[in-house]
Amino acid sequence: MRLWFNITLLLLIIVDLTIFSLSFLPFHHAKQFVDSLGPDGRVLFFDHDYYLSLILRLRFTCLLFLFATPLLWFLRPSIVNLLSIYLTSVSNAYRSFKADINLYFKSLYIYNKGEIYFLLFIVLSGLSLRLYYLFTPIRIDEAIVFMKIASKPFFVCISSYFTTGNHVFYTAMVNMLHYFFGDAVWAMRLPALLAGTLLIPATYFLFRTLSNNFVALISATLVSLSSPLIEYSTNARGYTTIILVFLILLLLANYLSTNRNLFAWSLFIVASALGFYTIPLFLLPFGIVICWYILIIIIENNQTNKYTYLKDLLISLPFIFVCILILYLPVIVISGYGSLINNQYVQANSFSYLFYNLVPVLKSTLKLFIRDIPLSITLILALGFLVFLIKIRSFDVKNSLLLVSALSWCCLVILVKRIFQYPRMWLFLIPILVGLSVNGLFYLIKNILKEKLILYSSIIVSLFLLLTLSSTIIINNSIYYSDTDAPLLVDGDEIAQYLKHEINFENRKTYVADLLHRYQMMYYFKRYDLPVSQLLKSDSIEDADFLNKFTDIIVIDNGPNQSQEIVLEAIGLDLIDNLQPPVMLKKFKIASLYCYKKQCCPVN
Repeated sequence: MRLWFNITLLLLIIVDLTIFSLSFLPFHHAKQFVDSLGPDGRVLFFDHDYYLSLILRLRFTCLLFLFATPLLWFLRPSIVNLLSIYLTSVSNAYRSFKADINLYFKSLYIYNKGEIYFLLFIVLSGLSLRLYYLFTPIRIDEAIVFMKIASKPFFVCISSYFTTGNHVFYTAMVNMLHYFFGDAVWAMRLPALLAGTLLIPATYFLFRTLSNNFVALISATLVSLSSPLIEYSTNARGYTTIILVFLILLLLANYLSTNRNLFAWSLFIVASALGFYTIPLFLLPFGIVICWYILIIIIENNQTNKYTYLKDLLISLPFIFVCILILYLPVIVISGYGSLINNQYVQANSFSYLFYNLVPVLKSTLKLFIRDIPLSITLILALGFLVFLIKIRSFDVKNSLLLVSALSWCCLVILVKRIFQYPRMWLFLIPILVGLSVNGLFYLIKNILKEKLILYSSIIVSLFLLLTLSSTIIINNSIYYSDTDAPLLVDGDEIAQYLKHEINFENRKTYVADLLHRYQMMYYFKRYDLPVSQLLKSDSIEDADFLNKFTDIIVIDNGPNQSQEIVLEAIGLDLIDNLQPPVMLKKFKIASLYCYKKQCCPVN
């Protein structure tokens, strides 16, 4: 242990001194290097003022660690001793935790073998639906993060937060997959697919623990068929990751409410840190877990010394904070702490914003939650949730406390921060709302079902839901054409291939304009080795060099939201009189390509 500590400390010192020496790199060299990382060969925010603030943060952090090194060396015996004690305790706790988990799964499999096989069928059905949409054309947020961050060197992924859509942990996974599988869309979506699929068994095990097999199987079925969860399981974003972490934390909190286990608490700390490392708004589900654990200990825990269990939580919180701080340290140093705590997604809105927007946002969130669910099934689920509210005292205390925790914490965050504008922020509530609604439905029918019929009835209901909802999802195809982020550019890949083979970009006088889907087209340009510099930005007409050298403008008309007239107006070319009438180059499934030439240029 002492040898490993010495080696780690030495490596940290070497890295620290290397970074400190790099902080003396002249601005023009630093600017040249940073611009080379930009998706179109330049990074606008990196100016001299930013450079000065950056080297100040770099040198301060490096010197701080350098001055702390003697203290770490002096405390080396104590640190090594504490680590040895921790590892020994964790090893013992792991054996106890493993024995408990093995006993649970063995008993579940022995006495409920058919139920487990049917759960596997539900998981495979949910996976099949997700695979069906895995190859959907790239969406705007995916393209922005991939082009700006995920396709760059790894240190950019873990330090850049200028794009707040950078879900750092998820982006880091995409970056590693990029080196193995290239820039295929399906590859960058694999972590979301895996997390989205694991939501199904995680929901089952949560409500199997809190309720019964009827609630667990039907809840898992509804999660597997949830249209928004399927969408974000096939979208290279971190939302399904934090939902999975949320469910894992609920399972761990339930276990830790009756078992003091150091290994389980270590898992709790690591999972919490990774949740925050994915999206800082993980504060919403994390707060629910903390409130739920506290209420369980206070109200239901039968242990004589409840303070001990609460103390375990209190001790874990600083460790979670330290882990988050360490993970986000590159972001804080390179991008500045303001990028984390002062961006538009975490800044508190005004109370007037809360007053005027709360109801519309609630409506849009509910609309997203029940998307592709037939009205009859929606009303049945609503009835179940209403029954749960009315008869809340009749249900298991942990289910009731889960609802109380979710409502209390979410309302508190909304009142304090007034952050609620995006429906996708609340996707983590879907498994909880589904489980509680099915609890309410089971309350209505439990008296007319014999115990042996509960499993069969849950299988029949699940099969009906699988058949009905999956066919509805595929027929509506609302996942494919979802405009949650922005309208989809269905023909992007085909357009890029056409430009690759039919248009000559060597003279750098031909430009392509698609402002609404610019980042998607940047992705396709990069994939097919087309010059990204030939993709126009808004107000390109203000660039004198562009006006002097362009001869052809190829406009991508993608329907009423982005007609060729709208694109020309956004660029500013609608003010130029010497443009020839447009010529349609090719009609695709939805989009069309039009070519505008200058009057002075002969028509080919």
